[in-house]
Amino acid sequence: MKKDYNAEIKELTAKLSKNSSILAIYLFGSYPENFRPMSDIDICVIGQLNKIQKKKILRDFSEKFDISFFDELPITIKIKVFSEGKELFSKDKEKLHELKWKTFYQYREIAPFIQQRIDSMLQNA
Repeated sequence: MKKDYNAEIKELTAKLSKNSSILAIYLFGSYPENFRPMSDIDICVIGQLNKIQKKKILRDFSEKFDISFFDELPITIKIKVFSEGKELFSKDKEKLHELKWKTFYQYREIAPFIQQRIDSMLQNA
């Protein structure tokens, strides 16, 4: 039976949204669509956070959530955050929109190389 984590997610969002360095918070991964009992709850924090702020967030919330910081993610996961994730909070829609476009553009630039690598790996398998 799926445990409802909506209250915990709302609490996390409410607390993190008070941080002026955070631009947006996304729920991504398996929880929004295909949650299973052993699934984790992936949260992506987008913003200009220093190491101390990141450590505090991890300390305060990592027991219940798998916290990721957007600036530390590979481009393939960044794309999944934006294309498959659910926006929980956004402080500035225009800045977030700009970041989305920049991310999609960066991905578009490297996607052919990723596909070549995948094709090469499949041929050698």
